Amino acid sequence: GATPPPPATKWYMKIKPTEMQASSDNQIKPKVLPQELIRRHKRIAFLGIMHDNLSKGFVNILENDPTHRWDQVYILFPSDGCLRNHLAKNYQDCSVETLIRNKQECRKTLMKILSPVVHNLRFLQY
Repeated sequence: GATPPPPATKWYMKIKPTEMQASSDNQIKPKVLPQELIRRHKRIAFLGIMHDNLSKGFVNILENDPTHRWDQVYILFPSDGCLRNHLAKNYQDCSVETLIRNKQECRKTLMKILSPVVHNLRFLQY
């Protein structure tokens, strides 16, 4: 039968099945390391809270290939309100202000690294 269209209000991560595999304990894991997926794909979106490891991945790729370029990278951060009202409870060892500062630092770092190498770079909030 026909597959129904996905609900308009949901976001999905789409990964080709060939890039996933079942491990010995039956967990589905990527066959390809995330850094390799970032290198391989030209149009990427990241949805996360801090993205603190993301800059390291891009730096490693660019150190290996300084001419590498991406067509489109969208990075979605939580709004300050979302951090304050929903996500901060997952970070008991960190104040909301520290989380907001960390988010701003991550955004600045990613902007500096990616501006020269991404044609369409956008930072979005949820």
